[in-house]
This record gives sequence, structure tokens and C-alpha cells, in this order.
Amino acid sequence: MGEDYEQLLKEHNKLLKRIDLLVRLGDRQQGQLRKLKDAAETANLAKSEFIASMSHELRTPLNGILGFTQILKRDKSLNPQQRDAVNTIEQSGRHLLILINDVLDMSKIEAGKMELHLHDFHFSNFLKSIIDIIQIQAKHKNIEFQSEINVSLPTAVNGDETRLRQLLVNLLGNAVKFTEQGFVNFRVSYCEHTSNPSQEGIEHAPSFEDKIRFEIEDSGPGIKTDELETIFEPFKQVGAQRYMTEGTGLGLP
Repeated sequence: MGEDYEQLLKEHNKLLKRIDLLVRLGDRQQGQLRKLKDAAETANLAKSEFIASMSHELRTPLNGILGFTQILKRDKSLNPQQRDAVNTIEQSGRHLLILINDVLDMSKIEAGKMELHLHDFHFSNFLKSIIDIIQIQAKHKNIEFQSEINVSLPTAVNGDETRLRQLLVNLLGNAVKFTEQGFVNFRVSYCEHTSNPSQEGIEHAPSFEDKIRFEIEDSGPGIKTDELETIFEPFKQVGAQRYMTEGTGLGLP
């Protein structure tokens, strides 16, 4: 009986030593992981700050170039060839400015500095300006573009007009870009209102608390199910058409 007890005690002590060793190894690994995590976060922050700084530095001369194109376009002495050249400079400059702004926005998101600026704005005029832009793009590609706007939508809404415009133009622009033939449909309506049982039968009056649904449908190639989770990753493009289209992969993030 005594020998069994001593043997059991030895095994117990061995087990305690192993547990202590594992705990110390775990603490050491956690410390190393914390150091690696801190180093990665520091490097990521430095990268974001560098991108933000470079984006600002690039935008300053680019805005100067775009400003001078506006002056040149008012020059009535330009011949058609010169005017086309000025228009090309302006279009290329605006395209480059969009890319720079996308990179700057991504750096702000990664640094946790992206802020939304909410205010009331005219919703119907906002939608019309977007529809006008996309109609021109669709016409250039000879595809059909239709918009269905619910007539009961409010005249004014509260939100970040700039970010919402950027989001919708990017999504609709992608739909047009990747649709070679067919159509692109844009629908705007209220989300289905969750009714209160005590108010059944009473017509719901729209308010600022209601959510608005934006739907985009196109006859393009679509996105494979296994690629859906990657479309919001920065600089990521999916599908076979990624090799045939221009873009940074920053439109959706």
C-alpha cells in the first residue's frame, strides 16, 4: 500500500512539472506572438501613413494639371486635334485622381480613421445624378440600363452623401464594365417594414428611421460562390475577366 502511494505521488509530481513546463512555454509563445503582432501593427500603421502622405502629395500637382486643362478648354483658338488632346489629358487626370482617392480611402480604413459625415441631402437629385452617369457608361457599351425608383421614397434623407455616391457608382460601374451584352437594372425601394401587431391594418408612413434598399442586377458573368468572400479584399479581383479589365480591386472595399 505504501509503495503504491509513493508511486502515485511520483507520477503526480511529474504531471505537475509537465503542466508547469507547458504553462511557461505557452507564456513564452504568447509573449513572442504579442511582439510579432505589435510589430505587424506598427508596420501596417507606417504603411498606411506613408500611403496617405503620398496620396496627398500626388493630388496637389494633379489638381493643378486638371485646373490648367479647364483653362485650356476655354481657349477658342484650339483646333479639334488640340482640343481632343486636352480632353484626353483631363480624362486621364480624373481617372488617376479616382485611383489616388481609392488608395487614400483604403489607408484611412486600415488606420481606423475613416469617418462618416452625416447630413440631410436631396435624395431624388442624388439618385438622378448617379443614374445620369451610369446611363452614359451603358450607352457607350450599347447595353440597356433601367432604373426603378419607388415613388414613395422621401425627398430628403440623412447620411454620408459622398460615401453613398462612391459606393453606388462603383457597384453600378462594375456591373456595366463586366456586362458585355444585355442589361443592368438599378432598383431603389424601402426595405420591408416590420409591422407592429398592434398596428396591423394601419398604413405605414415613411420616416427617417426606415431603411432603403438598393438592388443592382445585370446579365454579366457573375461571381462564383467560392469567390464571394474575397471580393471585399483590397487589390483583389475575381473571375476570368480580371485579366481583361482595368482596375485596382479597390472599388468594393
